[in-house]
Amino acid sequence: MSLTAELHCDACEVDTSVNDIVGVLNSQHAALVDRVVVLLADERLWAGEGMTSMSAWVAWRAGMSPAMARSVVAIAERVAELPASIEAFRRGELSLDQMATISRNAPAWA
Repeated sequence: MSLTAELHCDACEVDTSVNDIVGVLNSQHAALVDRVVVLLADERLWAGEGMTSMSAWVAWRAGMSPAMARSVVAIAERVAELPASIEAFRRGELSLDQMATISRNAPAWA
């Protein structure tokens, strides 16, 4: 096998493994959003001393930046309005950032 072919094979393997990792990461972010939906339904599950908002709780528990946590909560608040996008997110086809953009900008009917 030539060096070029060997490098190409290595690049393909790396690309495939990155795709696998990213898909799992995306679906795990979706799972977090699904848990936040449950938490939003009952403040008693997360509210307590020092917790000023759901996004503050998510930032603390997930070790996320406040901005990222706000995105998670914003997505969770729109789960029922964006079923097709949420399903793609759960399958790992959309990233957290992509889903945040959709939740910020897409009308409910879209």
